Amino acid sequence: MASQSKILSQVRPDGLEDAPQLQIDIDRDRAATLGITAAFGLIHGLGFASVLGELGVSAGETVAALAFFNVGVELGQLLFVAAVLVLFAVLTRLRMVTTALPAALCAAGGMGLFWTLQRVIA
Repeated sequence: MASQSKILSQVRPDGLEDAPQLQIDIDRDRAATLGITAAFGLIHGLGFASVLGELGVSAGETVAALAFFNVGVELGQLLFVAAVLVLFAVLTRLRMVTTALPAALCAAGGMGLFWTLQRVIA
């Protein structure tokens, strides 16, 4: 019918239907990074699952234990971020951010160094 009408035949001269075209652009570097991250997460999770087995968690309870552990970790991280944002807002209001920020960064670096040395020495 479209080929019989001059007006309709000029709407899509390439003959394609008016269907949405799907094009996916994949960033290969980002995909590789996500793959490596997922692999390390899987290895870490499997290691934790083996520790649960050593603690006496049965095979049927392992999935639930891992799920609740992950939910607990995520909630803990959200609470930590919320506390830091509140502290940052208070320091901003008191105009102490420029003084407190370098001190907080040094404290975080010091804790990281302490935990690294503690694990290397032990």
